[in-house]
Amino acid sequence: ATIVGILLLAAILSSTDSASVFSILRNKNMHLRENLGNLLELESGSNDPIASTLTVILVSFLRYPSLFPYGTGYAISLALGVMARQVLIGLAIGFALGFLSRLILKHVHTQSGALYAILLLSIGLLSSGLAEALEGNGLLAIYITAVIIGQMKEIGQKREVMSFYDGITWL
Repeated sequence: ATIVGILLLAAILSSTDSASVFSILRNKNMHLRENLGNLLELESGSNDPIASTLTVILVSFLRYPSLFPYGTGYAISLALGVMARQVLIGLAIGFALGFLSRLILKHVHTQSGALYAILLLSIGLLSSGLAEALEGNGLLAIYITAVIIGQMKEIGQKREVMSFYDGITWL
């Protein structure tokens, strides 16, 4: 149980506040070398889904010691299976909804940036909720969906949408 407690502490502390990293990089106009900003955003955004999955697994180990009936190797194989399932489902949902959303968003034209921001928020919540309902990683799904949508050249009412999400970030 001691090693599991140490690993749990490490998993909890390993995630970064990706929203803060994104906001600082965007608002401070930091010019990092050779796409270092993109790499930093990728690393920061991918930490949280993995850290949350590890935290849930390790808390389960502490809460249910009966997961160790055949030794530590068995428990580790269970954990790796759960992590693989969560990552694969999260990726699948994220990519599917990301590309489907891009197709839909090309045809949506609103006069209000707030409505567009709410539509994007709804897509994100759908992505996360669907992944969680299928026992996948909702954080990873919403992150992948957002990255794919964010690659669109033209996002309607972009200034208003960015203002809305800056407010959400600070909240």
